[in-house]
Amino acid sequence: MTYQFSPSSWHNGSRSLDTTAQQFVSQASGILGRLMNVADTVPMASTQADAAVAQILMAVGSAGQRTVAGIARGLSSEAGIMRDTGDAYERCETNNESIASRVGE
Repeated sequence: MTYQFSPSSWHNGSRSLDTTAQQFVSQASGILGRLMNVADTVPMASTQADAAVAQILMAVGSAGQRTVAGIARGLSSEAGIMRDTGDAYERCETNNESIASRVGE
């Protein structure tokens, strides 16, 4: 396997991470949405046990939503850092090419 690093590889990685983060949020939110839809999960809270289960599911769903949001923020931050790295790398290489073109003048 060959690894290649270039400004475009950092930019491509950033876009890929952004896409993966969006897919994760979408899928996780769908699962949590179904969990929190207590009407589907617990048909009728007719007993105290049913009500307790419904409350637990809502609490788990809320905690899951906060966790997913935190992961999404972290992935977005990492993608931004990768994008910034690609930009800095590109500026550095452009500067290096400019300096190299003046050698021997």
